[in-house]
Amino acid sequence: MTRAVRVRVAAVLAVLLALVGVPAAAWWTADGSLWTTVSAGTVPPPTATTCTTTGSVVLRSATVSWAAPTPAPARYRVTIAGGGQSTTTETTATQLVVTESLLGGLLGSILDLLLGGTTLQVSVQSVHASGWTSAPSNAVPVRGALLAGTGLAGVSCG
Repeated sequence: MTRAVRVRVAAVLAVLLALVGVPAAAWWTADGSLWTTVSAGTVPPPTATTCTTTGSVVLRSATVSWAAPTPAPARYRVTIAGGGQSTTTETTATQLVVTESLLGGLLGSILDLLLGGTTLQVSVQSVHASGWTSAPSNAVPVRGALLAGTGLAGVSCG
């Protein structure tokens, strides 16, 4: 076979391979480094958590309020803990009124309140729309204020 014939055969095979399409394999290597900084998003907690005793001498309640952080969260998670138990509720308001019935349900025993009560700690977390939560705010104390034999009832701050 002459050189001219071999060139023609090679050209025809190249054209056929180009028309048919054959998978190709490629690889490469590179050296180098890449540096980046990553930070996680945080949800700011509520600030200025306070407790104010409201109502009359006969029936008092404690209003726990807080300042909304910036940006404002979708809602707040309020945790009331004490006496080895805790309960959590969620609200979109920036305050929660703690009443005798809420304390009674939490403690499970009116006797605790009649004997001087248990001091509960109320803390608040911001909850982002994604479900992420902030660290808890500073807890404020709320105390049962039932006085045995007096008929006075309610709760107070501190």
